[in-house]
Amino acid sequence: MIDVAWIVIRKQSRFLLAQRSPNDKAGGAWVFPGGKKDSIDNNLIQTARRELLEEVGLKGSDFHQLLQISQNKYRIWIFACLKWIGQPQPNCNDIVGIGWFTLQEMYAMKENLAPYVNTMLPELAYCAQHYKAHPEEWKW
Repeated sequence: MIDVAWIVIRKQSRFLLAQRSPNDKAGGAWVFPGGKKDSIDNNLIQTARRELLEEVGLKGSDFHQLLQISQNKYRIWIFACLKWIGQPQPNCNDIVGIGWFTLQEMYAMKENLAPYVNTMLPELAYCAQHYKAHPEEWKW
């Protein structure tokens, strides 16, 4: 399995998504910032921190694991980043756009979302609606 970290950043009722380059495997699709764990990463929080900076130029801290899902050969660790510094912007050749979207807007995007993001929207919606009321349900 290949370990991947996704970073979920929420500002009020909107979530940060990055648009992949047309030349990328997920060409043109909107995704959460993130990527594969590299040999330089001691753990997946380091991966999340590194990928957030590399892809969208944000220096993140206060990461909390929300979910883990498996998709084909990938084990995806989804982290909420509760604190960050900077303004999100495309910070590498793989990212061509940045946007803040509500859950309803993400559901409406359908094929413009990467398929693996689309499949986990119900879980994300649950986390977004219940995290503050029931943080003890999320084990980190």
